[in-house]
Amino acid sequence: MGFLDNSSITVDAILTKRGREILSQGGNFNITKFALSDEEIDYTLYDVTHPDGTDSYGVAIENMSLLEAAPNRKAFNSFLVNESLAGVKVNVARLDYPSVNTFAEIPISPTTIGGAAENYTFTIENTNIVKFKSVPSQKVHTAKTVTWIAQSINPGATTTVTVQGVTSGIVNVITVSVKADESSTVAPDSAQDTTTTPTGSGGGSGDNLAVTAVIKENNSFAVKFSGTNCPPCGTWGWTMAASLKSGIEGSGEYMTAYGQNFVAGLYVIEAATTLQDAWGAAGYPHFGANGSVTSLDRSTGVNVTGEEDEIYERVNAHAAADVVANTTVKYEIVDGTMNLKYMTEAYSDLSSPYLALYVLEDKVEGYQSGHSEGNGALHKNVLRKEITNDAGYGSQIEGLAVGTNVSGEASFELDSDWDESHIKVIAVMYNKVGTNYSFVNLSTSTLVE
Repeated sequence: MGFLDNSSITVDAILTKRGREILSQGGNFNITKFALSDEEIDYTLYDVTHPDGTDSYGVAIENMSLLEAAPNRKAFNSFLVNESLAGVKVNVARLDYPSVNTFAEIPISPTTIGGAAENYTFTIENTNIVKFKSVPSQKVHTAKTVTWIAQSINPGATTTVTVQGVTSGIVNVITVSVKADESSTVAPDSAQDTTTTPTGSGGGSGDNLAVTAVIKENNSFAVKFSGTNCPPCGTWGWTMAASLKSGIEGSGEYMTAYGQNFVAGLYVIEAATTLQDAWGAAGYPHFGANGSVTSLDRSTGVNVTGEEDEIYERVNAHAAADVVANTTVKYEIVDGTMNLKYMTEAYSDLSSPYLALYVLEDKVEGYQSGHSEGNGALHKNVLRKEITNDAGYGSQIEGLAVGTNVSGEASFELDSDWDESHIKVIAVMYNKVGTNYSFVNLSTSTLVE
């Protein structure tokens, strides 16, 4: 790396790696466009409040050393800011947290001084040292406020967390030092266990996964609580499931949940058990929609038509209601790994919003009691995983308020037994009141290929 002092004005223009590649292959090219990047210059240091007057506004910038031009076209991270933001600062209560105890919580509530209220993108340098409380699997998280949790590490170590205003682009940096936990076997410099796909990487897709807007619409969530050792689940339950799956197409999504129960067999996961118990499933199969199973009395038998009609009534009512909030998700599958990005927006108040990202696999071939094809039955939209917290109701969305949006991203490896061609992701929002989770909305994710 070369080094240029600031005694003279120097312009260093070099080809990118791609440009040199083309030239080395004997190719001719005409430069029709170019990009300027001075990423070593932090223009947020331009201080219109400097006591020495206008001539000193840029003194901090003028005294910075200039680095040699970078040939990596993917590494441009300029700190350019609009002139209208001169003097604007992202303020946090503290910039340094020394000697933090293991598992201590650190709430962060930035404010933008001199500018409009905004959300912030928080980037943790080392997630072995601190993690986000609400989304521990993520390295980058966008919200109004966040809470970090100090991790158990040995020896103690220090990391930084960058806070950047989503609208202003203004940056501040917080330093966190966590004490050693003598009982810990986790070294701070070990491989980070985060499942986050940092902004711009996206498993190779970059901005292809970027979500820039949320679709404002209502969709419903129909669920069959089942078990592979349940004969009725493979007869009338199978027929009703097929009817619902096609019947709510365009108005919502259908899912089969295999929780732990007296007819359990294949495909059982903890998230399905949580939903099964919370929705009030009693006797199998038991169908429900938008947060609870059907309400018809089953003491004298199951009224299949009546239960199906009740679900459609809920679907129609939800479609006609005002949209409270929604989430838009884009995802890709690269070499067996799913990378996704999402954005959630609120249009009405939510006391404690939660987001669950469910991975569904359609046409899963396996045994079903009561089904004519036995081991060859094709199970519809089986719940395989909840992504954000591997729990039934996902993770709390911190910082979501009326008129604001919160973004996030994650990645994880698909199970080798899953058929990638039959995978889909649905985003389901809930609002937690006390210990209950009420259904808010659902959206179907978009596969980016």
